[in-house]
Amino acid sequence: MFIYYNFFSDVIMKLFEILKNYTLVKNDKNNQIDNTEIQVQFDDVSKKQEEVLFESHDIVPIAEDGIIDTNSALARAKYKSNLINLVNRLKKQGNYNKYKIIRNDDFFPYNWEWTLSSIGPELEKCPSTFTYSLRRSIAIKNASSQLTTHFGIAPSSEELKPYLKELDPDLGYIYKPLTFRSTKHFTVNTPLPYTFSYNWISSERNFTIIDDIDNLVNSGYAYSLGYFDTYLDITHEPLKISKNAIVIIAEDKYKEIIKNPIIANELRDRRVVLYKGDEGLAINMLLTELGVLPYRVEENFFRYDSQTREILEDSLKKFAEKNNIDYNIGHGHIDGVGGHFSSFYDNLNNSVNDFKQLFVDFLLKKFPEYSDIIDIALFSVDDVAKQVIDNIGSDKLLLAISEFNEKVKKGLIANTIEYKNDRNNITPEISLFFKKTIFFIKQYYSNTSSFNFSSEETRYLQENIKNFFHSYSVEEQLSSAVNICKQFGIDYNVEINQYNTK
Repeated sequence: MFIYYNFFSDVIMKLFEILKNYTLVKNDKNNQIDNTEIQVQFDDVSKKQEEVLFESHDIVPIAEDGIIDTNSALARAKYKSNLINLVNRLKKQGNYNKYKIIRNDDFFPYNWEWTLSSIGPELEKCPSTFTYSLRRSIAIKNASSQLTTHFGIAPSSEELKPYLKELDPDLGYIYKPLTFRSTKHFTVNTPLPYTFSYNWISSERNFTIIDDIDNLVNSGYAYSLGYFDTYLDITHEPLKISKNAIVIIAEDKYKEIIKNPIIANELRDRRVVLYKGDEGLAINMLLTELGVLPYRVEENFFRYDSQTREILEDSLKKFAEKNNIDYNIGHGHIDGVGGHFSSFYDNLNNSVNDFKQLFVDFLLKKFPEYSDIIDIALFSVDDVAKQVIDNIGSDKLLLAISEFNEKVKKGLIANTIEYKNDRNNITPEISLFFKKTIFFIKQYYSNTSSFNFSSEETRYLQENIKNFFHSYSVEEQLSSAVNICKQFGIDYNVEINQYNTK
């Protein structure tokens, strides 16, 4: 009996300790959450902060002096007040129609346009076996006076770690244009971090831009609307960012970002809000300040009932239907199955391998005496990479990489200017023709079997569709669009400026 008493006594005490860390909150009419349920709200004891009482029947601003501090008790109280008011309005109206598109990006959209990333002026690292082997070779050289090798065996990875950390993070990296993607993706009324496993994309990037949804919906290029993933074609025309857009930047990042004079000048044309603390919470706080009810909120702080969730879900479905845009179509697509067709063609883009070959050709021209060992396999095969490094030498290769990177940067800037000038050839008639072509491609992929194309005809169609999206030339895109429509039996008999689409 004594043993059982001690056992249950210990259980009760432990349960009491656990419950001390929780607050049982009975929902009332003011909270406008499900009044029949008891909500468990977890209080993080390690980060316990004083509670501030705040109540208002109006939507109130949360940012103070252009900064949102998510650790502020007053900011959280205002946020909760805004949420309560917005939920009340939602239930009273029974539907929802205020939408904002949100995009996190490391690269600033110059001229306030979301455009094709791969033709922009930005560069990204091209990680490879070659770069890793080159950095390792330099680290071994730097460590040679302090680490001894036994029987010609190089130091272990563990031994080299501190020496690799000492290297400049850019050293040995080949820089390339951004990876080609025919679409631009956004969330709707939802911070990217709150999409969780749906989007395997890191958040906390340099910029978050919140904008009205109108330009996207009215663009004629929208593919799908969904809270977690909304996207459109960007290969033909850019998506303009409205004057109402707001840029959110982490306070510590802003200090570095603003040093770029071009970006600093661009930011003067839009409202900029800085934040301290949690990015997702800061975005949600700002949304409520704008009178927008976030689709997903912090459940340990405020919980939507089933009625609220259903209204939000049904409203976006109806909004998509009203605007003749598919609702919540996944972007993943494998040969016509599983999602939107555009991802299938994105995967056919060979720009990464083309770029690698460009670097190999550069090395062959730079070091013709080593033409027998320089091969594109150096990017992926350790032995090939080591052979090139051992024969040419790390110092010469670093100089060659630096020269190549500079050429790529200058060439990309020139290509960007040429691309944007070429886009000026898109007249309203061409724009309409492009949008109609995309519509017919979509119709084809919604039921490919009804077209009864032979395998040869299918290959011809796919080649034209690929060129329609991959080409940076308006003239080539237009020519491909004509071929696509002809194969679908569509004859517009339209002459567009100097282009004849008959």
